[in-house]
Amino acid sequence: MSNVFSPGELIGLLRAERMGRALEEAICYRAVLLGITRASMNTQSFISEARGYSSYLMTAATLGAMGYCYMWWKSTKRHLSKRLENLDWKLDEYKEMSKLIADDVNDVKSNLN
Repeated sequence: MSNVFSPGELIGLLRAERMGRALEEAICYRAVLLGITRASMNTQSFISEARGYSSYLMTAATLGAMGYCYMWWKSTKRHLSKRLENLDWKLDEYKEMSKLIADDVNDVKSNLN
């Protein structure tokens, strides 16, 4: 068999099986689970120490998310209030304009009579 992989190289299981079929040879491998396992949680490390603080971490994450939502709501509320103020100002402007137009129409009507 050719040296396709180095001894001890970590590769995906599907890749090893595909390479074995392509070479038409049996590839000897040992399956290794990568990631956080129960054994690694029982060893002395940062992750195992963090288990005791998980309630604090969840509380902090929840408060962070709530703070983000509050700030988003506050900016949305400010944005909407500005738009309502602009709408109110435009309505007053259009009311004034419609009164002026009505007065002009009445003047033209009285001039025609």
